[in-house]
Amino acid sequence: MNKTLASYYQQAYACEQQHFNQCFYCGCEATERDHCPPLHMLQSIIDLGEEADFVAIAACYECHALLHNERLMTIDERFSKLKRSYLISTQSLCVFIICGKKMNSLI
Repeated sequence: MNKTLASYYQQAYACEQQHFNQCFYCGCEATERDHCPPLHMLQSIIDLGEEADFVAIAACYECHALLHNERLMTIDERFSKLKRSYLISTQSLCVFIICGKKMNSLI
């Protein structure tokens, strides 16, 4: 990572010891760093003078994978996006499980 670009981001740390190495978004084990806004979009954001949080936070693989291409400028926007994504995927999973049980009972 370019040192000049990295200097735009402030590293966020857990306030309590029990949250060290946990994903900020879901609480799973953190394996990635989520950059808010995404690092690969930073130059255009700077060039356009857009407002953003410029924070690097601990994230799990799944949350990072869902967010790394999203042009969301604040942690609140990123958190809301994940919440909607997980809600939709959970609803789909519940429908699949319910429909699967109904299908199995009909067979």
